[in-house]
Amino acid sequence: ATIERMLATQTYNLPVAYITEASWIKDFLGQLNPDNSCQLVRNGIDKEIFSPAPPSTEAAPEAGAAPPLKVLIEGHPDIPNKGVIEAVEAVGQMSADYELTCIMPASSCEFKFPGDAKVIGPLDFQGMADAYRSNDVLVKLSRVEGMFGPPLEAFHCGATAVVAPVTRHEEYIAHGVNAIVVDWDDP
Repeated sequence: ATIERMLATQTYNLPVAYITEASWIKDFLGQLNPDNSCQLVRNGIDKEIFSPAPPSTEAAPEAGAAPPLKVLIEGHPDIPNKGVIEAVEAVGQMSADYELTCIMPASSCEFKFPGDAKVIGPLDFQGMADAYRSNDVLVKLSRVEGMFGPPLEAFHCGATAVVAPVTRHEEYIAHGVNAIVVDWDDP
């Protein structure tokens, strides 16, 4: 792995132009090799797919006990920098009632999800949008991301998010306004 990392690092010295999806990567590449051109092309959100659910025609629930909070976690637990295991553990410490859904981009992993968790995936874009719409909050504790897309997609579908302070999350996340930003080691 060390030789591969060294060789991969050498590619930054090549006289090439870069195109990236994340402003922090553009800044990083510009500092690393200021002679190379680097352009930012922001990801878009397909609002035909990632949109709120139409207003419900169902009767409002009766007064009494609140329904369980529907929590969504996305990512592969066998990839440590995705923070999936930490997210599952944090949700497991909740005192309020909740329903947990975990979306995996692959069909198998070594991690054992809690028995009451619903594990789904991999999903296409429409499936992801449906999952965001059917949950209240996305818990996404990634350590590093290119463009931190899942919370933005969730926002477009009417969900909110609890996130770790991944690089440039502040480009569209405001703590206490549209999401909660937690410290890396604070379940």
